Amino acid sequence: MNTREHATGAPEAGLFGNGTKADRGDAVRKAFTSASRTEPRPDASPEGPPLPVDWIDHVDTDPVRALEMLALGWYPAEETPPDPDAPTDDVLALLPPALAALHRLARIRPALYRFHRPMLPRPQHVMRPHGGRLVFAVEHQGHRDRSVPWPPRAGPEGPDPPVRLTEDPHSDDPETIAEAEPLSRFLLQFTLDGVVDGSPHGRSTDRPLRRPGSTRYRVSR
Repeated sequence: MNTREHATGAPEAGLFGNGTKADRGDAVRKAFTSASRTEPRPDASPEGPPLPVDWIDHVDTDPVRALEMLALGWYPAEETPPDPDAPTDDVLALLPPALAALHRLARIRPALYRFHRPMLPRPQHVMRPHGGRLVFAVEHQGHRDRSVPWPPRAGPEGPDPPVRLTEDPHSDDPETIAEAEPLSRFLLQFTLDGVVDGSPHGRSTDRPLRRPGSTRYRVSR
């Protein structure tokens, strides 16, 4: 079938891989190939001005805006050829808004594709024991991944779905753990963790940090 939607109106799985283990493995290898290039570093030096932190004001009210301000303010533009595996505009239109925003940012801030725990340039539709998932980030060479429900669910959580961490996703009964934040705030945390991983100070990422006055938002450092 060449259409981009099923008869039910749900996006066709073929837009996000063919569902085979080989295809998923190829996507993971490409993600880690990108991650092995020049390590992303924030656009700062000890002698220069401090990195802007005005994005913090939008964490609770508009996390996608906070993500955009963080990426554009902390990472320099680069003259690099477009990633051939990055999603096209018609594919981005099907993704949850926060994930689409991060991929659009990666077009002008390619460092976002080079985190130690990389985002998949081409998200992968997979079937798991609890239903369909869209895997958007991996770590430990694909032995852990993050995903959202796929096709998207109807209802208030649809545009900002819950995120799950899956351990050993290729096993018959993989362990899944619900992340504390919905996708929009998770991706902000994910980007901050990428900053910390690339820090020359080598800080760990196992301590919670909350925005002053907020009990809703958590990032690791």
